[in-house]
Amino acid sequence: MTLRDHSVESLTTIKQVYNACQAYRSSLRGNRTKMQHLLTMMERDKYVYRYRKVEGSDELRDIFWAYPDAITLSERVDNFTWALQMVKKQITSGEVEVIVTDRDLALMNAVENVFPKAVNLLCLFHICKNVKAKCKMTVFPKKKQVQIMEAWEALIYSYDETQYYMKLAIFEGICSSCSIFYDYVHEQWLIPHKEKFVEAWTNRVMHFGNTTTQRVESAHWSLKRILQDSIGDIYAVFEKPSIA
Repeated sequence: MTLRDHSVESLTTIKQVYNACQAYRSSLRGNRTKMQHLLTMMERDKYVYRYRKVEGSDELRDIFWAYPDAITLSERVDNFTWALQMVKKQITSGEVEVIVTDRDLALMNAVENVFPKAVNLLCLFHICKNVKAKCKMTVFPKKKQVQIMEAWEALIYSYDETQYYMKLAIFEGICSSCSIFYDYVHEQWLIPHKEKFVEAWTNRVMHFGNTTTQRVESAHWSLKRILQDSIGDIYAVFEKPSIA
């Protein structure tokens, strides 16, 4: 419903509304810069936050705040390490037993550095998505694709190592005429990472059924929906979720 639909006598335009909102936000900020205002609001609302500057300058390099959780970082090992260290400080015991990530080597290395005792599982949903996409690209006809994916599913849900190697032999037999696909699965996933996503190994740790990153991605999607676009400043990243 537009403003005119709500009141036919209204002469207010949407641009005037936006301008009024901007003027109101500017009045709240006063003489503070946007970054100073952000830090002031986080102090006021008792957020846990940490930040660091580029060495030798006042330029902001990274910022972390929690409550609700949010992280603004670039994806380098050093950044991931710093962010995980900030998370670790908020955990009472300082340790976690299981962490689920995608196969991002920078993130996986950071997890190993910060939480050396944790088991790093890989997101089963994304692995299966990648395997299925590769199967569709390299395996024909479609009936063969179905057979292979059924064998793949049986393989990853093996309940112990004995069953895993039995299912692996079946999988290898079905893929005997699909070398490109099999080499991809074997070299990219099974050899280096099977302990991180195959049930025979993942069920040895207490993950409470959390073997994918979909909960985090769902929260990320909700945050992007609230933010609406990437044009705003960093204070908008703090403000919009707070009033949603």
